Amino acid sequence: MIFANQSSILTTEQFRYLFIAARDGVVTVYILMSFIPGILGMYREETVKMMRLKMIFLLLLCTCFLITSLGSLIAFVWVMTDWGNPSIPASLVQPFVVAGMIFFILTMIPYRWFLRLVHFRQFYIYQRLRDLEKRIFQKIGKDISQTPEFQIMQDLKNLELQIYRTTISILDHYPLLLKYDTTASLHDELDDCKQNAPDYDKLIRRLSRI
Repeated sequence: MIFANQSSILTTEQFRYLFIAARDGVVTVYILMSFIPGILGMYREETVKMMRLKMIFLLLLCTCFLITSLGSLIAFVWVMTDWGNPSIPASLVQPFVVAGMIFFILTMIPYRWFLRLVHFRQFYIYQRLRDLEKRIFQKIGKDISQTPEFQIMQDLKNLELQIYRTTISILDHYPLLLKYDTTASLHDELDDCKQNAPDYDKLIRRLSRI
């Protein structure tokens, strides 16, 4: 009955844009008042990097939806005021619909899949640190065979442990370069990393670039 009475006021196209705008407007309120503050709160408390990355994807998903909602609201205003073609703002935000779908898929990827990417990255850092450790041992005349055998770590925790052990070995032995290496160029690079790296993660990344 309501629709019958309103049909004399609003056209079918106007009803369509009204419902779309009302739907997106309600969801927008929830996103602004609940979802985004909640995600930001969890992001600040989260310490696991990959989970923080997934929360960034969620924030980007929310941002894409807010932009598409804005397009829906503008389209509704245009169709009600005959100011312009309502399909124009609706079509302009379509790329954000696609981007939102991509971010949604990324948030649904299992956590262990992200860990594989971290594993490959950490394995590369481990390789680089091992090479650096051997270079130091060669310059100071220490037997390279004393270093543990290089292994492909299947467990991320073991890999992190090996990275830590190799980093400590590098920091323990590099001061000896002043005695054995006449140029001391490698010593200076290592000393710069140690003195200027703000935390452990940045330290191992800088060491892996030497």
